[in-house]
Amino acid sequence: MRTWVAMQGFTLVSDLIAAVLIIVLARYQTRRYRSWMRPADYQRLFKRSLLRLAAWGLAGYMVYMAVITPLLTLMHFSYAK
Repeated sequence: MRTWVAMQGFTLVSDLIAAVLIIVLARYQTRRYRSWMRPADYQRLFKRSLLRLAAWGLAGYMVYMAVITPLLTLMHFSYAK
């Protein structure tokens, strides 16, 4: 069985990967506007994109927790130990 400390480490690593992925996606999404926008406008656009991607990520996690996890529980699915 996994220990609590090992699960916390896994959670920390996966959260870090998700945060970096959101930042990279926001940068990729706004890259073509950087050359012709003023720096302040580009920064506002980047922050807005970052906020939207983070909201979509949180919504996806909530869907997983509210829909997928109960369905897996109903099917008597358990993760390998």
